Amino acid sequence: MNNKIANIRKNIFKYLSAATLIMSALLILFFLLISVSCTRVLPENSELPEVLAAESFLADITANISGNRLKVDSLIPAGLDPHGFEPTPADVIKISQCDILIINGAGFEEWLKPVITDSMEDIVIVEASKGLKSRTEIESPMENEKKQENFSEDADEHDEAGHAIDENDEAVHDDIAHNEETENDYGHSEEKHSTDKHAHEKDSHFWLNPYLVITYVNNIRDALIDADPAAKDFYIKNAEEYTKKLLILDSWIMEEVKKIPEDKRLLITNHESFGYYADRYGFKIIGTIIPSSSTASSPSAREVAELIDKINTLNIKAIFLETGSDPKIANQIADETGVDIITELYTHSLTGPDGDAPAYIDMIRYNTIKIVESLK
Repeated sequence: MNNKIANIRKNIFKYLSAATLIMSALLILFFLLISVSCTRVLPENSELPEVLAAESFLADITANISGNRLKVDSLIPAGLDPHGFEPTPADVIKISQCDILIINGAGFEEWLKPVITDSMEDIVIVEASKGLKSRTEIESPMENEKKQENFSEDADEHDEAGHAIDENDEAVHDDIAHNEETENDYGHSEEKHSTDKHAHEKDSHFWLNPYLVITYVNNIRDALIDADPAAKDFYIKNAEEYTKKLLILDSWIMEEVKKIPEDKRLLITNHESFGYYADRYGFKIIGTIIPSSSTASSPSAREVAELIDKINTLNIKAIFLETGSDPKIANQIADETGVDIITELYTHSLTGPDGDAPAYIDMIRYNTIKIVESLK
């Protein structure tokens, strides 16, 4: 009898223990579900815009404004020349799946217009350079000389519009974005080009002047706010912080360039890309191996001969080549003149994280160091 009661008690205890374990597991599961529901990403985050930037430097600038709120992808692979970019079917699909497409504009993305179809009408195309007035790539010697004569010795204290540079001055954020130029939907200038070869083509390389990139920041910021107004203050704050970094970079370049004697601030580059940089920091573009913004062009024998004469006459110290450029003609010129060939300037693309130019600001700093070291 006692054994039977003992067995009953043992079984009851066994069942109670099992029930207790089940209840404990259910309670743990309950609290886990509450925890997950409290920390899950809000449904609205799944509706945040997908952002795609045409070039890697634009993706980096945009990422500094969007912070960790948005994912920003780059369309053109690092190291690839955008001038010769031809989108693949996979690239077209990638474009079609984004909500915001950020381009440089001013005619730089010649490949874009045939890619955009009616099915992509909902994509917001943001021209980062919108509002900036283009310079001509090839200017007459008289025009170029006049530009240099008018270059202010105290350019580090004033912007192109004559406003004192002050981080709190609204001119820094707004004035340079109000120059007017007629452009079509994709940044192609409506102004007809001269029939003269290469003459008065539009120069779209605004980004090589970091002061002008402030306009890029403003345009991208506004586009992100329009697409995601809930984060307006966040984007404004990030844009202001990045603008300060650009102003610091701008001032640093001004000081670095002072290490070069004024009569040695002469640039010969692979193709037309450093015009805005030269205008801002007091360089004079003596010539280019390829007299065009497109690396697909090639110089004539007469143009090469004229460039050799300039190098010998002005005692030019160096020719600067961009990464990925063909050094063949530059090497021929160097053989005849003894000029140094400085390679691997980064102008159209960033490098990987371990490279010399993993970010836009790094790219401009690296180029400036190479130029200053070669000419001072």
